[in-house]
Amino acid sequence: MCEIMDMFGTMLLTSLDMLSEHGLLAADSPLPNIGIVSLLMIEFIHDTAGDYDICWAHEVVRALDKAGVEIKPRKEVRVSQEKIDELREQYEDKESEEIENRKNIYKVHSSIRSWEPDDDFEDGERIWARWDWKKEVCAYDLLAEMICDAERLNFR
Repeated sequence: MCEIMDMFGTMLLTSLDMLSEHGLLAADSPLPNIGIVSLLMIEFIHDTAGDYDICWAHEVVRALDKAGVEIKPRKEVRVSQEKIDELREQYEDKESEEIENRKNIYKVHSSIRSWEPDDDFEDGERIWARWDWKKEVCAYDLLAEMICDAERLNFR
């Protein structure tokens, strides 16, 4: 089940990346509910799916902060300011920790030219330094593997 939740995280984070690439994940976004929908995802991660040891919620907060989207507690969602601050601190710790040549883990992983999903694991645990849905879907689905093979051969 953890692999499924990791794939869910990859899909959610990819969605936020895509919105950002198209200028739709921003403080002045024409999509007004990104903050509340993201809070609902965080609530799901820490409440409903809390037994699955999901460790990518801080990346949702990071994506929103990076885009300037305000994320604050709402009465409709059971996510406290303390939880948001805790998640923010998690990603800030990753950003401030230098691991190689004065680079943080995000910069090190983004510089890996031949990055593969296995590069995002240490001691069997996902570290959430980078994700690429096209490569990761290949690990989970035969049809996706055929699509990835076609892309590698430039059939698309």
